[in-house]
Amino acid sequence: RKRDITIKRELSENSAGVRVMTVHGAKGLEAPIVILADATSNIVKSGPIYFGKRATPLLTHAGSKELHTSETLEQFRTPARDRESAEYWRKLYVAMTRAEDELYITGFKPEPTKTPELTWYGALKEALEPVSIEVDIQGQTAKGLCFPSEIVAPAKIVERETALPLKTDISKIIPVPAYKPVQSIRPSMARTHKSVDAYETKQEQTETAREEEIIADKGDIARLEGLALHALLQYLAPLEADRRHEIASSALLQLLPDHPSSHQAIRDKALSVLSGPDAKLLFGANSRAELPIFVLGKKDQKPVQIIGRIDRTIITDDEVLLVDFKSNATPPQNEQQVSAAYLTQMGLYLRCGRKLFPQHKISTALYWTSTQNLMPLRNEHLLEITSAFNII
Repeated sequence: RKRDITIKRELSENSAGVRVMTVHGAKGLEAPIVILADATSNIVKSGPIYFGKRATPLLTHAGSKELHTSETLEQFRTPARDRESAEYWRKLYVAMTRAEDELYITGFKPEPTKTPELTWYGALKEALEPVSIEVDIQGQTAKGLCFPSEIVAPAKIVERETALPLKTDISKIIPVPAYKPVQSIRPSMARTHKSVDAYETKQEQTETAREEEIIADKGDIARLEGLALHALLQYLAPLEADRRHEIASSALLQLLPDHPSSHQAIRDKALSVLSGPDAKLLFGANSRAELPIFVLGKKDQKPVQIIGRIDRTIITDDEVLLVDFKSNATPPQNEQQVSAAYLTQMGLYLRCGRKLFPQHKISTALYWTSTQNLMPLRNEHLLEITSAFNII
């Protein structure tokens, strides 16, 4: 990932030359004529590096006899060969579907003394030989096989002197109504009346959604630390507890490469939250991270679309709890002290949740990561603050 390499491919190349490439290199490309020039070789021959269930490699230096007779090596060698075999046959599908008109399958015959393994050529010959015809190959005594046995000539193009009459009277078609832009509102910014782009990337959406919760005097570093903490909570939750420390340390090298002094504090905070008193509720099997919402509604009787992502959604048989994580250094003590921006955000989550889960009872809460405190919010208060909105 760190290498400065740019790979360019001309997908629409129509030159008359012959392109020689690997199957992987040909992905996404097509040509009128494709030749599989080495279809008689089975490349499933696991090398001396075998990977077991763990990421630690097993390096061996042994002859074929030792490899086949050693039970210890065989337990690594067999799954490695199975993976290579599956990949070998997946490549056949990719290779065959590159041809637009004609596909040639060829290669060198195996030595008579060797027992031929099942190859692309062998598999295709076995399947198609009963329904193919023999054809001569120029300069060769051996015959080739051609499928299908009968190639239907393309139909001739018939030119018409006059165009066919239209079935619809275009003079009566109702014109397309003029485009009316709809304001897009992100719940975290609804209080600022700032419109957003409905087609932002996920990274842009995440960064935008967090900006207002970061204290201004801490600057950009605090915003990045908040984003990193939220990312750790999302991706570490499904992992086993004994793997989280190592994965968190590696992830922070990518998330905050320029602020290594913050890594330990953020990692420890994430691990503490994931093992805290509310962890079973927030990160249990019936929870989901980053639930996207795209809901149509009205604000002051004008059409709007609500776009956002809910940090955690906990669903039971008859209830749904919507939780948003907040990284404020000094969180409020009670709901009365919560900012109007946060309450508006959660009020919109509540209204959208009622639309998305009409058969469930919807409730919301804020989770303050600095104190590991889950603060439930009253529905009546949230609905009152967002009374200007109506979800369709």
